[in-house]
Amino acid sequence: IDGVIRIHWSAAINDEWTRNAAAKTRGVPAGIQRRLQGMIGAVPDWEVSHYDRFIDAFAGVDAGDRHVSAAALALQEREGHEVVLVTENLKHFPLTEMSRLGVQPMSSSEYLHRLFDEDGVAVLRVAEACRTKLRAPPRTAPAPHFAPSPSRRSTASIATVS
Repeated sequence: IDGVIRIHWSAAINDEWTRNAAAKTRGVPAGIQRRLQGMIGAVPDWEVSHYDRFIDAFAGVDAGDRHVSAAALALQEREGHEVVLVTENLKHFPLTEMSRLGVQPMSSSEYLHRLFDEDGVAVLRVAEACRTKLRAPPRTAPAPHFAPSPSRRSTASIATVS
């Protein structure tokens, strides 16, 4: 997103989150599909595939989530750099198991803090761009209440789960 992060996920993750969203919210399938199509349209190179060969490498990861870990590892192999797996379900992705293979699981809050520490100005720029796209209701920009850190390291890829 605007050079700050690159978001990737698999078709299996799409199936999982749309199925869970429909069950949790009693959501209208058309609305969920619209959201999915919006995500896919916003991130043209979203899909991680050819990850099945890595599933068995994550024996210590919850069996139902190994496909997510495997997709993150396949992405790391494809992109050639660090991958952060962002999830609120950290208990299913043990740090020792994941870091052994070079994939770092983080909560969305922890990841956002990391991004802000690395390049707060870019994070604010992306947040403002997202805010201006909100349509219902339109949002106005609040005055900033903090100063970004001057650190400028790069985190290039991210695998997400819900």
